Amino acid sequence: MNNESKTIELINSYFDGDLEKNKEPILFSLLSDNQKARDYFKQLSVLRNEINNSQEEFPSELEERIFRTIQKKKSSSEYIRKFNFINTLSYAITFLLIILNIYLFIKTSTYQEKVESLSREIRIQANTIEMIYNSLPAVEIKSAIENNITIKPTL
Repeated sequence: MNNESKTIELINSYFDGDLEKNKEPILFSLLSDNQKARDYFKQLSVLRNEINNSQEEFPSELEERIFRTIQKKKSSSEYIRKFNFINTLSYAITFLLIILNIYLFIKTSTYQEKVESLSREIRIQANTIEMIYNSLPAVEIKSAIENNITIKPTL
């Protein structure tokens, strides 16, 4: 097991390019003795070839597109900050309007109470005037030949 782990470590170093030239013959002699290590070596070799074949050149436009998206993200973060400021401002205005509505409701209630008390006083005064009017003595009306009408209260 120790020999196998050492072989795998040498294989990994070989594919990473870290294996010293004098240890390469040791690696290949270990590979000739161990079937599992050879299979592992083949798999890494196939993987390395696929990676080398699939690599494309770095397009020059790609860097510009990356920078543009970074700038867009920065501007979107500025938009979010502005949006947060607008939200905070709208909440503050809403709070002030609620306070103003409560104040106006209280004022309206006091005016309503004043109007109701004045209505009561007007009803009382109307009843008093009606009582005074009904308490007056009856009036006697006499007519003369000359078409003069004389009105005399009888007291």
